[in-house]
Amino acid sequence: MLFYKDISIYYEKIFPLNPAAVEFLEEELDGKKKILDLACGDGKYSDSLLTPDRSVTGVDLDKGMLEEAEKKYDRKNNIKFVYGDMLELSSVFKRDKFDGVFCIGNSLVHLTSPDKIKKALTELNLVMEDGGRLVIQIINYDRILNDDINFLPTIKNEDTEFIRNYHRYGNSRIIDFHTILKTADKEIESHQELYSLTKDELVFLAEKEGFILENVYSSFKKEEWNNKSLQSIFVFKKNRNNEL
Repeated sequence: MLFYKDISIYYEKIFPLNPAAVEFLEEELDGKKKILDLACGDGKYSDSLLTPDRSVTGVDLDKGMLEEAEKKYDRKNNIKFVYGDMLELSSVFKRDKFDGVFCIGNSLVHLTSPDKIKKALTELNLVMEDGGRLVIQIINYDRILNDDINFLPTIKNEDTEFIRNYHRYGNSRIIDFHTILKTADKEIESHQELYSLTKDELVFLAEKEGFILENVYSSFKKEEWNNKSLQSIFVFKKNRNNEL
């Protein structure tokens, strides 16, 4: 995860808080009192969902990102940030149970096989209350695979440029996510492997692990999903013990 360590101080400029994402999460997690921000990054979405009667826990595997989150937000009583692996959530949270979980920012596909993704969903099931809500946002890999997409739109602002390219290894489902971050005085280049997880594949894996699909959207504005959309946003409910 050296890439995220390298760009942690620029992360907020590259990926500023998206008001539409905050509104979406507020609606889908309405009434939930104990929220888990899975792969929380710099913590801005954890902070955005705080209310006087709600606690939010952010967990991430990147210490540089967690340092940024703690620096900005950890002084508040009902928020905390924890170092942990999404493949080991039941060990990280031995006593805690969450009634709402969100994992956005294309984070889930950093797990580079269906078995690892299935394991993460198993771990989520173990740390969630029955009837809890799970929101997952990833790039629309149906589009990436079907249309042989090899880049994502470049992100530019006043003093940074973030170039994102995809390279697929033949017919493999593994994608080399090649990025270049340009600032006024340096360039940071990185490669990160991602798994090209399709919509139907994620739904299948989640349902096997005790989650019920409620909706799939193409944006945080709740536009209908289609195979040409740029992203896929899933809303699941954790199955109650006796619910079919």
